[in-house]
Amino acid sequence: GSPEERAAENYAVKVVRTPDIPTLGEAWNLGICNATGDYLTTANTDDRYYIGGLQAMVDALDNRPEIGLVFSQVDQDNGRYIFPWKRLDRGTGEVKDIYKILKTRCIIGPMPLWRREIHRRISYYFDEFMTVAADYDMWTKMARAGVRFWYFSESCGVYMKREDGLEHANPELCRLESKQIREAMA
Repeated sequence: GSPEERAAENYAVKVVRTPDIPTLGEAWNLGICNATGDYLTTANTDDRYYIGGLQAMVDALDNRPEIGLVFSQVDQDNGRYIFPWKRLDRGTGEVKDIYKILKTRCIIGPMPLWRREIHRRISYYFDEFMTVAADYDMWTKMARAGVRFWYFSESCGVYMKREDGLEHANPELCRLESKQIREAMA
């Protein structure tokens, strides 16, 4: 029931229709449960991978079976300018202190790529009751379960910063949910 369905008409993808618009967590869980591939991403319709960006992330997982999730530096488009949005101040490689970092802030950002089998292994999916921070919650659960994270210091895509996006339209709720996640990690 979402406007993104129109965008899906341009691709050979499976469309899952719902009677109403689900929460973001519900939508991502529906995607996980209906996916048939090995890898998953939360790339939304206004996020854009650079040519070769998604392939670089796939290659990182294909070549490193011990890594469960890949994320990258991302550029941000505010409607007027595209500029770097630095996620981490380090080079490409495994983020060995990911749980410690996530205790202070969410650094994963848009368009990560992870192995679908992780959900079966850790028996956890996106929190369907969270409005804004279901992804942050998921990454902390993965890190706590020992999933290993890989970071690309080069940008693999562009995130469209929109004032009507969930995070920016609900800043207080975003802060509250993020605070609850950090408190649960303590």
